[in-house]
Amino acid sequence: MLKRQLTLREIANHCDLPVSSCHAVVQTLLQRGYLYTLGGRKELYPNRRLLSLAQAIVPVPDGDFGQVRMQNVVPRFTREPGEVRSTAGQLGANNDEVFGGWLGLTPAQRERLRSSGVI
Repeated sequence: MLKRQLTLREIANHCDLPVSSCHAVVQTLLQRGYLYTLGGRKELYPNRRLLSLAQAIVPVPDGDFGQVRMQNVVPRFTREPGEVRSTAGQLGANNDEVFGGWLGLTPAQRERLRSSGVI
């Protein structure tokens, strides 16, 4: 993560994109107030709005894909911001908890549902 002002060229290089492709995106971010410049200088600075957007997507460990990026917890509170702990588990990973604990099915009933392909 970079923690300093950047030029358009540096942003393009960091994103592995041509400068021309980044230009329109940067101009839009400037116009909408996510980036700013100081005076006539070419360095671009992010503001808190852009930081909050960046924090809205977080990497989360996943059993199938290694790591996926997901929407973070909304809303985020100052004292207890919450966190995304995991992606969905494997298909059927919670069947015993749900069908046994919540719905009260016996092990034999659950086994019948499994063998018939219901769960």
